[in-house]
Amino acid sequence: MMTIKSAVFSPLAFLLLLLWAALPANAHFSTGVQKRTIIVTQNDATAEVYIEAPLPLFYSDIAPALGADQDSGDIDALYLKLNAKGQSIYWLSLQHIADNRAAFTHRLATALQWSQNGQPVDARVRKFRIIGRDPIKPFNSPDTAARRLNSEGIGEDPDFGIAFVQMQLSIAAPKGGGALSVQSRLPALTLNEDVSIENRIIDMRGDQALSYAIPGQLQEPLVLDRSTADVMLEYIYQGMLHILEGADHVLLVIAMTLGALNWQRLVLYITAFTLGHSVTLITSFLGYAPDYPWFIPLVEFAIAASVLYAAGAALLRRSSSVLVFAVIGLLHGLGFSFVLGEILGRESPDLLLALLTFNIGIEMGQLILVAITLILSWALMQAGDMPQRLARLATLAVISVISIYWMIERVGLIWA
Repeated sequence: MMTIKSAVFSPLAFLLLLLWAALPANAHFSTGVQKRTIIVTQNDATAEVYIEAPLPLFYSDIAPALGADQDSGDIDALYLKLNAKGQSIYWLSLQHIADNRAAFTHRLATALQWSQNGQPVDARVRKFRIIGRDPIKPFNSPDTAARRLNSEGIGEDPDFGIAFVQMQLSIAAPKGGGALSVQSRLPALTLNEDVSIENRIIDMRGDQALSYAIPGQLQEPLVLDRSTADVMLEYIYQGMLHILEGADHVLLVIAMTLGALNWQRLVLYITAFTLGHSVTLITSFLGYAPDYPWFIPLVEFAIAASVLYAAGAALLRRSSSVLVFAVIGLLHGLGFSFVLGEILGRESPDLLLALLTFNIGIEMGQLILVAITLILSWALMQAGDMPQRLARLATLAVISVISIYWMIERVGLIWA
């Protein structure tokens, strides 16, 4: 027979485990996202590919970590040199590249394996350019990529960990010859915890340009030939993934659900939150948001405060204004917009499609959280009113404590 103790703590333990699993992903505005852009066009005899990627991705066979100190003796080879001061910071030797250009372009050309219909095809570097840091100028179409490649490169040896490579490849993949795929030939880099790789694919071969993002280092083959439906599903998945992996979003939705006094109020809360974050998701993504250094930390702090408000109102069983949750939605939409900006870019050729489907994914993830919360509450109600009330209070108390911790953690970053 189920006791009150087991009725309360079994579902509660599951819920807290869910919250704990989400905690590491509590920041939307990560600076550790490293983007590799791949633009694909098609001629009759070849596929022309423009790539902009972090330099360490071309050295993962000898580089122990991206963004970390490089202390392996083997890394002195292949165009890299140790800092003269003896620190474990490596630099790319431009002189060594000039003296060994053929060998360097071979490394660039063979870092990725290109295939058509499952059969390997050759790649040849037509142009390349080294830049010293994360690029700020557009690299999102054949025209912008060509302009970047025709620009003058850097004149000083760049820091290995933050340098980028821009290049144009000719792939021996004729038009109509079958599906084109790409895979890394090199082992995966060992990444720091705050670093991730996003591959932004822009396929210009069809009548309609398609843009989508795939995380990871391409250790498995990625088939580039995708339909519009495939791209839509990818952005829906990315939207769902973001809200389900974001601890503050998860806790806000749980607190909002537990704070609704009836079904009608819950529907109003969800609708207001949805409308709010849809507005800022679109406007902020399109660039209509402040660009001050303090703005992002302030938004992060405000998001944490919104979670505390929702939990506090639910604990006190106060019926919050629908307008309040619309404002809270505005805050969370800023976080959503930055994530979409990281994986897509504001100059995407299919921007409207991406915004719509990413937002749909967010809504689906939100409804999943609401459903889980309601199912757990219903299960507890079967054991009696007291177990459900105790679990509800305990969950909201935990959410309050976590949100207070976030506020303390984030407030100092506003003036940092």
